[in-house]
Formats: sequence, C-alpha cells, structure tokens
Amino acid sequence: MIHEPPEFRRFLSFLRNTRHVSENPLQRYRLWCLRFFGFVNHNGRTPWTATYDDASEFVCQIKAEKKPATVGHAISTLRCFYDWACSERLIGYNPFSLIRRPNPGFRVPRVLTREDMQALLTAIPGDSPQAIRDRAVLETLYSTGVRVSELCGLDLKDIDLSRRRAIVWGKGQKERVVFLTEAAAAAIRDYVLLARPALLDGRRLGALFIGRRGRIHRTTVTGIIRRAARLAGIHKHITPHTFRHTFATHILENDVDIRCVQELLGHERLSTTQIYTHVAKSRLEAVFRRAHPRERELGSPGQAISRK
Repeated sequence: MIHEPPEFRRFLSFLRNTRHVSENPLQRYRLWCLRFFGFVNHNGRTPWTATYDDASEFVCQIKAEKKPATVGHAISTLRCFYDWACSERLIGYNPFSLIRRPNPGFRVPRVLTREDMQALLTAIPGDSPQAIRDRAVLETLYSTGVRVSELCGLDLKDIDLSRRRAIVWGKGQKERVVFLTEAAAAAIRDYVLLARPALLDGRRLGALFIGRRGRIHRTTVTGIIRRAARLAGIHKHITPHTFRHTFATHILENDVDIRCVQELLGHERLSTTQIYTHVAKSRLEAVFRRAHPRERELGSPGQAISRK
C-alpha cells in the first residue's frame, strides 16, 4: 500500500475548500499523487525530495500506457500539488515545472443529428414517475448543455419555470444562468407536479432530480440515456457529454456568436469552445450537398462527369 504523507491531507483540504474541487476530480488528484509517491519511494526518495529526473521518468512511464490527454491531466495534477507544496515550504522547487504536457491532437467531439436527438427525447414511454423523470432529465440536458455533475447538483430552488431559466454551479463553484426551452420547462413542470413527490417517498430533499438513494447520480443519468438510445434504435455510444457537445454544435449551426456559447457552456477559455466551430464547419458540406438545387439536380460531381 502506498504511504500517504500527513501533509497530503492538507492539500486535499485546500482543493476541496479553496479551489472548490468536487469529489470525483478530487479522487483523480489523489490517485495520481499517490502513484507518483509510490514511484519516488521505489527510487529511494520521498515526495519532498523528488527530483526533476523523477518527474521525467514518471511521465515517460505513463506515456507508454495512457493517452496524451490522460498524461496531460497527470502532469497538471502533479504540478498543482507541487505548486502548493512550494507555497507551504515543504519543498523548495517544483519537479514538474519543466515538464510539458503532450499535444493531445485534435479530436472532433461526437455529435448527434437533430433527428437522432428528437428520437432520443421522445423514446421513453409511459406515465410512471421514473419515465416522467427520465424525459425531464433528457430535455434538461439538451436544453441547457450542462455537465452531468451540474445536472445532478441542481436543486428545486435553482429552477425558475415562469422565466424558463435555471442557475447551475460549474467548475470551481462558479455560478451561471442557463435557459430552458418550452419543451424542457413543460417536462420539468410535469416531473415536479406528478413524479417528484412519488420519488421522494416522504423524504425531505432539496435536489431537483431524485434517485433511489436521494439526489440523482451520474450513473443513473448515463443509464437513462442508454435506455433511450436503445428504445430509439440508435446504435451509437452516447454519454451525458454527447448532449453537451450536441447542444453547442446545434446552437452554433444557427449562427449564434461563439462568445455567447462560451457563456452558456461555462467555459473559462474561448479556445475550449472553438472546437465546436470545427464540428459545425465539418457539417457544412453535407448541408450544401443536400440543399443546393443544382446539387439535387445533377447529383454528386462523379455522377455529373459520368453523363458526359
């Protein structure tokens, strides 16, 4: 078992109370730090005597088994830890200060078509409390583009159905306003009036969406999406984040300013939002081929040539 230095608990408290890091990311911080502690311990050193060479060798080791994005997260985590350790005077230098994050390359996010999304939103049948809740969850995800952690963190008091808006708490406990479509507001209203009391089963909870053990969990949300996809006959890997990607892309396809989308998604950097412009542009050709009158008349360029 890897030894956890007593000082490390202070670092976790710093993340939780000062940086407002939620529990799932907090566990990732903990696991990467403990793995590095075990690595330096094997080399005969402690976390407070780790060297630049230790950091470099560790990164080379994980590069052989992890994707670039995961390696980059590990480097950022350990750099953050040692920045804190330097500020606490536990070590006089940051072993990871010279380590650069690998270039993860460009990956176009998975996005659903409007037809697929419509099929998903209407796939779950029935009037049971769970069915009404599940439809409200799907509509809220697509209407707002929130992260699954933000959806699960919604309280009843955060929803204003009369103005069709909600307050969510994003990364670093940053507050932002998101908006509800008429369909989403109607689904939430039905859920609050017809389903939520039954799911509460006498419990007093502030959470908007209720699961078996209280506040709905991300695994329940993932299960709802998988069931809807199966019922809709959609054979794609769809996650809660797919809804977020799809929300952003569909908004941008309607010529919304990218800075507005940045605000809606709660991105700190515009560069994070700009990935969706690539997605929207990649769909332009398909739209052109389908919409232009001469394209419909003559078919593809290859077909036109074959007629000569």
